[in-house]
Amino acid sequence: MQLFSKLTAAVIAISTLGIAPTGLAAPVKPTSSSTLEARGPSHNGEATYYYPGGGYGAYGTRINNGDMVAAISACAYDELMVGESIVLTDACSLATDSNPNHSRACGKTATVTANGKTVSVRVADRCGDCPYDNIDLTPTGFQRLAPLSAGRVKATWTLN
Repeated sequence: MQLFSKLTAAVIAISTLGIAPTGLAAPVKPTSSSTLEARGPSHNGEATYYYPGGGYGAYGTRINNGDMVAAISACAYDELMVGESIVLTDACSLATDSNPNHSRACGKTATVTANGKTVSVRVADRCGDCPYDNIDLTPTGFQRLAPLSAGRVKATWTLN
């Protein structure tokens, strides 16, 4: 009986101090399941370039060769789709809402670093052939990092 009253007194003392035993703490729900959310992890891959030529990007905006724009891999782009994700492979998942206009990547910027130089580009497209950690830039964006004759350079990029 004395043990019970000591335990009761301890619980009351802890509750009045605002300290809850860890077993009673509510679990914290993650705000996002995506690894590419704003200021997400760095991707170590390669930067390449492509000529959009005024065509439409993945979410319906025209992209010109002179724009500071990037395409990220289809897997990375699709990871940020609105809706529940369906795992396609170990490295790629797709949301149930497959409308590319609904990707949270739309309009975000990416900071790309290569050869000691850094450029900020707007994500407006998805690259179906790009490996997950690679980023495809317009010629103008790529030239801020290397001459076009380089074709591809080792790069690190982060979605902002």
